[in-house]
Amino acid sequence: MNNRLFPGRNCGADEFRMLPYLDGNFEDYCCGRFFNRQGTSGKEASALARAGDAYALSLFAEFGWHVGEVVKAVLYALDPELIIFGESVNKAHEFFFPSMRESLNSFGYPRILDRLRIEVSETENIAILGDAALCYDSMGGIEGIMWLYMDRRLRFAQGHSCAKIFPMPSLELVN
Repeated sequence: MNNRLFPGRNCGADEFRMLPYLDGNFEDYCCGRFFNRQGTSGKEASALARAGDAYALSLFAEFGWHVGEVVKAVLYALDPELIIFGESVNKAHEFFFPSMRESLNSFGYPRILDRLRIEVSETENIAILGDAALCYDSMGGIEGIMWLYMDRRLRFAQGHSCAKIFPMPSLELVN
């Protein structure tokens, strides 16, 4: 929003994957879990789809439909000007983008779709970089990040349960 990532009040505004969907949540249908539930992996399905395998292509068509549904949820809530797909999804987008776009046809505000840009990032570790950018912006730059880092290190040293979930690596600052 306004040429910046939108963190929400507590840096969780991008957690649409956790919204309830069908018999689980969007993450069950819009990431590798979808393929795992079908007895394969996204990487394997992608290789088979590239070879023209009909079953793999049908999996990607269904996957794309579900991705379109989560994109609609994002559009209804935030109306972003740009959605960027990254990580492993970018390696197979040609197989699911058509059904994703078909799913978007039922979106209630077609003019929004006319202005929406959907792009694929080739940047390695884009999710980590996006999280870092959100953290940097929302916490007041490097000083805020250092405060969070030191707070988590202290909690880890004290055996705090949340620090065990998010162990902190050592950090070196370079001037």
